[in-house]
Amino acid sequence: MTDNRDAVGSAPAPDPKETRLLPAELGWDAYEPAFRRWAEYNATQDMAKREGSISARESADRKEYLDRWVSDQQSRGKLPSEGEIRSQQVQVNELLLPYQEIVARQENEKMRSDGAYWRRVDDLSDQVKSNIDTEGRYTRMLNDCAMAGAAAYGKSFEQVKGDIEDRFTRRTLYTPPEYYQFRLESGDRDVRPQSSGKNVSSWETGPEVPRRQTPRSRRRSRLVKA
Repeated sequence: MTDNRDAVGSAPAPDPKETRLLPAELGWDAYEPAFRRWAEYNATQDMAKREGSISARESADRKEYLDRWVSDQQSRGKLPSEGEIRSQQVQVNELLLPYQEIVARQENEKMRSDGAYWRRVDDLSDQVKSNIDTEGRYTRMLNDCAMAGAAAYGKSFEQVKGDIEDRFTRRTLYTPPEYYQFRLESGDRDVRPQSSGKNVSSWETGPEVPRRQTPRSRRRSRLVKA
């Protein structure tokens, strides 16, 4: 059967930012941001699998990474505990699926309309991540990447910067400042606190992410099905 949801001439996908993911009756409004990230991450991974751009090993590694993130978010109170899930009798994967499909449709539309730009944004977000992984810095790289993208595609610096940050979050589940803090908390020897001198603006280090006082758990979350 042919899937015509993304056919030319079909209604455009709703904007995920204007779409509610969680039913209001659950009373889980505080969890909405983390659930959105989870669904966007799933959509990104599903698209990569369909395109054959990741191997089975990479897929397994990303699944483990997601499990660690879910456990971390639960410990910070940003996702419901397993007890809350059971008490509400919620199937999380089913809950995420409609929003994931909206995200996937929007991504398909973006790639059809401006594929070269969005592929470049993906590359630039990877450069920012690599800079954090290897050098423990992201501010200058983020600025440089945004300026390069703006010059190459005739878009504003702020738009490109925002698009890079959005793609970064969809691919890593963290904003650049949060990912930087995550690497610090993980004990990565390559990541060092950024200097607070010489005109460092407030967004360079971003909002503080509370530090864990206990080692990060690596247990598999029952929220995520194998």
